[in-house]
Amino acid sequence: MRVHRPHLVPSPTDATRVRLVVEVDHERPRPATESLWIEVPVVDGAPPDLDGTPWLAALLPLAAVTGEPLRLDAPVDRRTLLGAREVLEVWRTWYGTTHVVPVEAPETTTPPAPRRTAAFFSGGVDSTFTAIGRADRTGEVARGPVHTLLFLEGFDLRLPSTEAIARARRDVEATAAVLGLPLVRVATNLRSTRWDDASWPLLAHGPLLAAVALALGRRHDRVLVPGSVFAGALVPWASHPLTDLWWSSSAVAVHPDGVATDRFDKVAAIARRPDVLARLRVCYRSPEGANCGTCAKCLTTMAMLAACDALDAAPSFPERAAFLDRLRATRARFPSERRHLGRALAAARATGKDVLADAIAEVLSTPEGATDLTLPRRRRAWWRPRGRSR
Repeated sequence: MRVHRPHLVPSPTDATRVRLVVEVDHERPRPATESLWIEVPVVDGAPPDLDGTPWLAALLPLAAVTGEPLRLDAPVDRRTLLGAREVLEVWRTWYGTTHVVPVEAPETTTPPAPRRTAAFFSGGVDSTFTAIGRADRTGEVARGPVHTLLFLEGFDLRLPSTEAIARARRDVEATAAVLGLPLVRVATNLRSTRWDDASWPLLAHGPLLAAVALALGRRHDRVLVPGSVFAGALVPWASHPLTDLWWSSSAVAVHPDGVATDRFDKVAAIARRPDVLARLRVCYRSPEGANCGTCAKCLTTMAMLAACDALDAAPSFPERAAFLDRLRATRARFPSERRHLGRALAAARATGKDVLADAIAEVLSTPEGATDLTLPRRRRAWWRPRGRSR
């Protein structure tokens, strides 16, 4: 896999933004060339750097799946290059089916960045917990403030889902305004390319966040990746405290955030902020940029909110009055879901919410559907049903 030197083109939709574009020559499973881009704002008239470091992070998951050597024409930060080799070894240890591929690139050292911190923000539980914790003045002493929130279009909501992305963007902009933090929009087309063949949950989404953090250049010296795994129950995952740090460059530290706090405790913290809770979005299935209220992730979150006496204050979840019937009909497939529901069950019992507790107990009485996610041997994305066109 050859990654040509990146170049800049104006954004077709916004004169204040530019696209970093690279052409990628694939060899496997069939020869092809694609254009990949990350769109970022121009700050103070200064364009972003044109090194290869973001593209190393972005394309390493695909190279690990296909077994293609990764060759980058543009210089790559030495620290990130060394870290990428460690990540390949970790993936191989976790999954056993990925490849430790050769990575070739000229080396460079990125000059220092200003002492500012950004954090990714999608409006979900993990990123909202990071945002409210860092915006809270009492938490700045221990954890440091966030200066900017980053909203990535084309991440969980794929391009060109224009209406869904616009809806989600309005919600995160409103929440950022409540928190008094500026929101920077970034976009990418990676999920519309062959890159999407790498497993989203197990390999790809963490490196994509790192790639965007590095593509923003020397605007921040630290970018926080809200943790979606819990330090008390770590499992292999694409964004993981063991791998996220390895994406750091000489100028930008990529840091996982909030991994020491379990999801139920994050939900409880958000429940105490009704001004933020009103726009919480956790669903990965709805094509509309909203919560569907029927998938396991929505229902588990609704159960936790109900246990915290906060579901009625969460209008972003539909049909809240009837959610217990849908909850009883769902199945907690994975250990993390069962852990979250177990915490909600304990809280419901402790506060006399017996109807809620009985519904959760009914879900937990069914056997687990799986013990963990596994990396598919076929190059078909794990969530894509067979026969669905791309």
